[in-house]
Amino acid sequence: MQRRAHHQDGTGRPAERPCLHPVGSISLEKFVAITASNPARLFGLAPRKGSIAIGADADLVVWDPGEVRVVRNSDFNHANDYSPYEGMTVQGWPQMTFVRGELAMQDGKVLRSRGEGRYLPAAPFRMPTLS
Repeated sequence: MQRRAHHQDGTGRPAERPCLHPVGSISLEKFVAITASNPARLFGLAPRKGSIAIGADADLVVWDPGEVRVVRNSDFNHANDYSPYEGMTVQGWPQMTFVRGELAMQDGKVLRSRGEGRYLPAAPFRMPTLS
C-alpha cells in the first residue's frame, strides 16, 4: 500500500519536505529559510546555526539542482527501515556536505567517523508571534 498525503492548499500534489521539492517551485532564499534559518531560530540555535557568518557553525551542502532520482531508503545514512520519501521522484540531490570546513560526505559516501558531531543545546521551543 502506498502512502499518500496532500498539501493543505488542496492541490493534490504530494506533501514533501522542502528539501525534496523540485527546483523552481521555491526560490533559493526560501529554500534556505525553510531548511536552515527558520529552524535554527525556532529552536534557539541561531546565530550559531542557520546562517553563514563568522563564528557560526555552518554545515554546508553542495546541491545539484538538476539531478533527478527516485528516492530509496538505502540512499540515507540512518538506522531506520523506512523513509516516507521512498519511491518519490525528486529533482535536486546533495553531492557534498562540509562540516566545520571539512568534507564529510561526497557522492553518498560518509567520509567522517562516528562520534565527530558536536552537541549544541537548544533553547525550549517557543511558538513565534505572528505580526
